[in-house]
Amino acid sequence: MIATLTRAMHGLVVERFEHVVGYVLVRHEAGGAELSHLFVHPGSRGLGLGRMLVEAATAHARNAGYSTLRVGDQAAGETARAFYEACDFQDLALPLG
Repeated sequence: MIATLTRAMHGLVVERFEHVVGYVLVRHEAGGAELSHLFVHPGSRGLGLGRMLVEAATAHARNAGYSTLRVGDQAAGETARAFYEACDFQDLALPLG
């Protein structure tokens, strides 16, 4: 499900057994889109839901006409950086062209 939170931000959620177990927020900015928050409930990690949310955010940003999707400050840790690199981000940015 994609929800418009404001004109500048959209949220995507993933449900499992009728419960929200993850979400991603995409902020629309001049020059690109930013993946500002990504969360998957600890009990649902390891199922590919984080990657699925990133792929949905990427498709959303591409369909909105952005050429780049950047990762916000939440990717400061080594584990987060490794995750985004595994999702094809380079220097925490993903070209959408």
